[in-house]
This record gives sequence, C-alpha cells and structure tokens, in this order.
Amino acid sequence: MKTKPTNIIQRLCLFLFALVLTMPTWAQGNNGTEVVSIGSKAEWKAFCQRVNHNGEPFLNAKLTQDVDLGGEIVMLGSVSYPYSGTFDGNGHTLSFNWNAGEDNQIAPFYYVENATIKNLRTQGKITSKGYSLSGMVRAALGTTTISGCISDVDITGGNGGWNDSQAAGMVQAVAYGASVQITDCLVKGSITDNADESERAMAGFVLSNSGTYTLTRCLYVGKNNAANSKYSKTFGTEKGISDTFTDCYYLNTCGKAQGKQVTAERLKSGEMAKLLQGDRTENVWGQTLGTDKEPLPTDKADKRI
Repeated sequence: MKTKPTNIIQRLCLFLFALVLTMPTWAQGNNGTEVVSIGSKAEWKAFCQRVNHNGEPFLNAKLTQDVDLGGEIVMLGSVSYPYSGTFDGNGHTLSFNWNAGEDNQIAPFYYVENATIKNLRTQGKITSKGYSLSGMVRAALGTTTISGCISDVDITGGNGGWNDSQAAGMVQAVAYGASVQITDCLVKGSITDNADESERAMAGFVLSNSGTYTLTRCLYVGKNNAANSKYSKTFGTEKGISDTFTDCYYLNTCGKAQGKQVTAERLKSGEMAKLLQGDRTENVWGQTLGTDKEPLPTDKADKRI
C-alpha cells in the first residue's frame, strides 16, 4: 500500500528537478551574484543576449577595457526583461556609431529596472529621424541609480516640422512611479533636433518624467540647438511627481536654464573640480589641469585637485 505514494513522490521530485534545470540561471539562485566581464563587442552582444532573450536580467557586469560597438545597434535590456543588475564601467568607455534610420527609442541601455550603472563613459554618435534617443538610458523603471558616469554622445534626431527628437543626454524617460537618482555625472556631446525651432524638444539629462528623480552634483557642458524653453530643459523636465536639482552646474543652456551657470575659465581652472569633489575622502571628481577642459567623474587619485 505504500508503494504507490512513494512512486508518486519520486516522480514529483524528478519533475521538479527537471523544471529547475529548464529555468533561467537567475531563477535557479544566481540572482545578482554573477559578475560578467566585458572586454569586447562580442562579449557585450553575448551579455545582451543573456539579459534580453535568455531571461537573466539580474546579471552584473564590469568592463575590463574600452569597448567599441561600431555601427551595429545592440542595446541592453528589453520590455520583457529590463536590465536589473549592477553595471560597473570601471572607468572605461562604451563607444558606438549608430545610424538608426527612422527608428525610435535608441540608447545603449534600452530598459532598466532597479539597476545600478556606475563609473561608465558612453561616447560616439546616435543618428535617427526618429525620437526618444539617449546617450545612456532610454527608460528607467523601479529604483535606479546612475553615478560617476559620463555621457559624451552626439545625438541627431527628429524629422522636420513637429517631428522632434525628444533626446536626452542621460535618461530619456523616468517611467511611471520610478525613482531615479543621478549623482556625480557629466554630460558632454551634443543634441541636434531637426524639428522646426518652435517644436524642438530635448534635455541635458532627463527629458520625460512620470515618477521622481534627483540630480546631485551634476555638470552639463554639452552643445545643442534648443530654440525654446517650453519643450527643452538644461537639466530635465519639471513635470512628474517630483524633480530635485542639487549643486548642478552648466556651461551652456539647453532651452530653459536650470542650476547655476559657470564659465569655461572656471571649468578649466580646477575650481569646479574642487567644488564638486567637496570634502569627500574618496576621489569622485578630478581634472588634469592644462589637458582637461572641465572636471570629470573619476576615482583616479592623480587627478584630484
């Protein structure tokens, strides 16, 4: 009489074991523990495959050297699997030269949720006749933090008339109910919107907000062709639940002026590097005088002013 229940239990155990084997790696317990090293375009593509299609959004990553993605558009995160790990640029650069035709929503990080992005530099070009373009993150969900990052991307978007670019240097959209903290970050590069002057829409850091976001000790030195303050903002939109700018500085406005303006001379002198660094013991901002035109987020002690 005990044989039948025993067989059922054994079969159930085998079934559960087989089910575990078919689960994505993160669902088997590797939830945020694995750190993937990325040092080439092939490794970036493989990482995106694991996150976007294999269902492993909690993977962590660290750049081991500068990586050039070239012209092939491969973005991290998807609607089904927003990237939810820690991505450490380790002071290296992710570069690209993307011509997206008429496609919308282009950025190296497509969808992120509860993610951490730190110590990363993005550099290159994004060209499209579409909209919703960003030098770093397209859409940020959940509680996401970005720190010590540099966006140095030349973005060209929009398609004439009222077809604007809706471009941003750092985060194109803070999603509904999301909370995004951007700390000790720099935006360089440029934004060129091909819409009519009265319709151009862009932001130095954050274009759209349906949640809350904060900018702390951030610097904008980018160039742009913003022609109005209705749709364009130097740091970010003032719509949404809330937005907070603390100790934020700019060289050039991007539509509506926000934060405090500084001159090129103050940026070159090292004064702003010292101001942004503050009295923190760890190195966060630095500059090589005579070489760097502005302070940079960096952990290199030899750049400390």
